[in-house]
Amino acid sequence: MKIKRYKSLKEATTTLMSEGYVHSFELTKAGLQCLKNKKIYPAEEVKIVEHHRFEGIDSTDDTVLLFVMELEDGTKGLNISTYGAYYDLDLIGFIDKVKIIPRKN
Repeated sequence: MKIKRYKSLKEATTTLMSEGYVHSFELTKAGLQCLKNKKIYPAEEVKIVEHHRFEGIDSTDDTVLLFVMELEDGTKGLNISTYGAYYDLDLIGFIDKVKIIPRKN
């Protein structure tokens, strides 16, 4: 997948949602849960096809990470997470187990 560059989180989410990445996910103890269909996916069923970092205007403490995900059953969506002092360590552990598709220039 070719690297896409976005100026803002809003631009990225709007563009990606228009491309079908319409689901939102949150991490539970059992795995990654789709907020719409409530299905829980283990790391083996998740691929990260893009990831982006957006820094806050006023402070780097406002930095967020955007993970663009495709799941084994065809579900596509986004996960937005804070970065820095409030970073979710459980999410880091889960992402370490997920297949990340390498970016191409």
